[in-house]
Amino acid sequence: MKKILSVIIPIYNVEEYLEETILSVINQSIGFKNNIELVLINDGSSDNSSEICLKYKEKYPDNVVYIEQENGGVSKARNNGLEHASSKYVTFLDADDLWDKNAFEVGVLRLEQNSSLSACLFPMKFFEAKTNNHPLSKGFTEDKVIDLLDDNDVIQMSSCCLIIRKDCIKDIRYLDNLKIGEDARFINEVLLDNPKVQIISNVYYNYRSRLSESSAMQSTVVSKGWYFDTTEKLHLHMIDLSLKKFDKVIHYLQEMFVYDLHWRMNAPVADVLNNKEKKEYLDRLREILSYVDDSVIANSIYLNIFEKLYMLVFKYDNTDIFTIKDDVLFVNDTEIVDVNKIYFRLDSFNTHGDKLEIFGRTVLIPSLIDSVFIKVKSDYIKMDTYELDTKNATYNLVDDKYGFKKIGVKAIIDLTGLSEFNFSIKVKDKYYLISPRFSNSARLHNDFSSLFLRSKSYFIKYLSLKRIIKIYKKSFKNYCKLELKCRLNLIKKRQIKFLLLRILVCWYELFKKKDVWLVSDRIQVAGDNGEAFFNYLIDIDDKKIKYYFVLHKDSKDYTRLKEKYGKHLLKYDSLKHKIMFLTCDKIISAHADAYVTNHFGDNKKYVCDFYRFKYIFLQHGITKDDLSPWLNVNSKHIDMFITAAKPEYESLISGEYRYNFPKDNVKLTGFARFDKLIKKDKVDNIILISPTWRASMTSNIDRETGKRLYNAEFKYSEYFKFYNELLNNKKLIDKMKDNNYKIRFIPHPNMKEQIKDFDTNDYVDIITESINYSEEFINNKILVTDFSSVMFDFAYLDKPIVMCQFDKEEFFKGQIYDQGYFDFENDGFGPVRYNVKDTVDEIINLIDRDGKIEDKYKKRIDDFYKYHDQNNSKRIYEEIIKMD
Repeated sequence: MKKILSVIIPIYNVEEYLEETILSVINQSIGFKNNIELVLINDGSSDNSSEICLKYKEKYPDNVVYIEQENGGVSKARNNGLEHASSKYVTFLDADDLWDKNAFEVGVLRLEQNSSLSACLFPMKFFEAKTNNHPLSKGFTEDKVIDLLDDNDVIQMSSCCLIIRKDCIKDIRYLDNLKIGEDARFINEVLLDNPKVQIISNVYYNYRSRLSESSAMQSTVVSKGWYFDTTEKLHLHMIDLSLKKFDKVIHYLQEMFVYDLHWRMNAPVADVLNNKEKKEYLDRLREILSYVDDSVIANSIYLNIFEKLYMLVFKYDNTDIFTIKDDVLFVNDTEIVDVNKIYFRLDSFNTHGDKLEIFGRTVLIPSLIDSVFIKVKSDYIKMDTYELDTKNATYNLVDDKYGFKKIGVKAIIDLTGLSEFNFSIKVKDKYYLISPRFSNSARLHNDFSSLFLRSKSYFIKYLSLKRIIKIYKKSFKNYCKLELKCRLNLIKKRQIKFLLLRILVCWYELFKKKDVWLVSDRIQVAGDNGEAFFNYLIDIDDKKIKYYFVLHKDSKDYTRLKEKYGKHLLKYDSLKHKIMFLTCDKIISAHADAYVTNHFGDNKKYVCDFYRFKYIFLQHGITKDDLSPWLNVNSKHIDMFITAAKPEYESLISGEYRYNFPKDNVKLTGFARFDKLIKKDKVDNIILISPTWRASMTSNIDRETGKRLYNAEFKYSEYFKFYNELLNNKKLIDKMKDNNYKIRFIPHPNMKEQIKDFDTNDYVDIITESINYSEEFINNKILVTDFSSVMFDFAYLDKPIVMCQFDKEEFFKGQIYDQGYFDFENDGFGPVRYNVKDTVDEIINLIDRDGKIEDKYKKRIDDFYKYHDQNNSKRIYEEIIKMD
């Protein structure tokens, strides 16, 4: 019997999540057996995904259609699924995502009730690493029927979060050769033919944001396809389609272009484009914007004020387009914004005794917006400014022309005798009162203004209606008054879970007698500086501290560390972890990602005033390149930044690179994991070859697996040819044979899918499993690498290194950061070679020297590291203790 709804799931190596996804379909309230056809398309998976599919095919033979195809990508898999779908309605589901349990019942019922509808559209929300709504869910404010040809704020760029009549799809299919934006092209071609849809506001498509996922953005923006294929085959294609159908570019598409281009204007730009291509790309963006009305930009719910102003300047290629009338900014006759609604981004309040230190950000626009001022009574005090490093953003490609400038602002205020203050901005020589927008690193929130900060002598609260910062003397009476108001507002918002959590935290603090320290590496992986430092805490067992190592229960390291740490291992996201997070004094981590310092994601707005911890950043690797666009005082609230090398320390405090951290926040102690790097008198005759990856040669991250796809073109790259020739070089193999040496080739994890391309021989082991890098460095004799930070660990042991950089210029073109203070020729710990022959000669030279490092490189190592001992964790611990 035909089912009413076909669910198409493309599958590629996703065994970890697939069963949960399938069960989210089987458990639908509409009734699986009678109503749902499940179409599983296995796109050449090499894991156990096929076994899971066959299990459910056998269990539900009348419901499950199982198709296997050679790996061809998600578009081919979905197209194949459409050919086999036989139901009246169709939906797509990525193999690691979930539908709400009642989604199909709600969607099918609405479509059955109204035959004029082509589809039901659902909002999207994240789960796992993030728990907030997707930005595209902003327009889903109420259940309603809309015509996409009319003005509306609903944009559809995913083919997953909707249920659609199969008849409406006709012969429209996914474009195989479009890798980025194929979703949006397919679904909008369908919807432009069938624009009447039902909006569902409170039933969700659940989009998994992986705890372990690498950044897809980095690989995306170094792909020329992102710049040119997507803009041509999505944006310009939809413009042509709309002009042919309607003789205009409809408002719906204009909204979509504004949403997508605002990400592009802010995205990093790697130097994969030459100057001519950059100009062509900017011209293409401006061409797309020429089809967008000023009013669409001005009223977009997806852009902030400064993005609107910049997009308009970029569109017209002119800064002199703004006029002010009755405190309103206009472009031509279009009202853009009330000047009183301009704001600045407030990143942090730090209290030091009776002093309040403020860091924030704003945008200077020539002849329009001047800096931020603090107004105390009738005085306007200009905040100090400093430059931010934003050179990688798209808008920065043309900033020199327009004079737009993102700047940091800071000030120190004496709270003694002060009851309140506010912020102002100067627009065309007139002062306007403005509101602060609290950023992700701030500990107050605009969406829940009941929060208040606590210092030793004061409470600090933002009064949103009056737009002032209010200062209260610290007292039990004031505390009860402020906390009671906060709890009452939680009740009004029906946030009972967070009300109870605040009560639990307050009770815990009453009986808290020790400092609480939370230590971590990645949430799902241990073995880095966090674990090394935690081992030191276990050894000294300071009775004044309660210390925990935080790790996800699904981590491969969890069982090992449970046996090792016992009660000191804290399960990530448990109730105890939530309470400890909100009451801890220190968070100490090797990573600076948001999940480390903001456990509650978007829900931080109900509890982030309890984020009173000091954050100690242990680092994952030595900072040798310029990471300031990502790692700076405004984007990361770091109270102590641990460094391991003298020039690294200087780069962070000198001001040459725009990290802008206060000097006292940066400490030179050495890395905790270096304590494990103990020299051995005798090591194995092993040559480690461990290069880093090349973003331009890896495929995109698969949405279903979080892993990179195999790249069939990789074996034609210079990178592959270099290392494959090196691994199989006859001269080197003969030398190793005569001297009893072997090679251990350790590809970067992001290159793992390409391992099968390499040729092997009896003297080369290609390592595919996880390894303990410290043990590899300790036990083996020679390292061959390129630009990888593994050289810093190896050099710490005074061992010889050969750096092969055959693609030096191309390497930095493919990165989203710039080279920093470290010059490999002048500062490196071994010779730099640029071809296989010279690299082989250097390795043979080291074999003849029995792996003894040359004196000049030993001196460079001694000059680079301040400390060369096993006391790094001790120094870190002592610096943390000094913070109090």
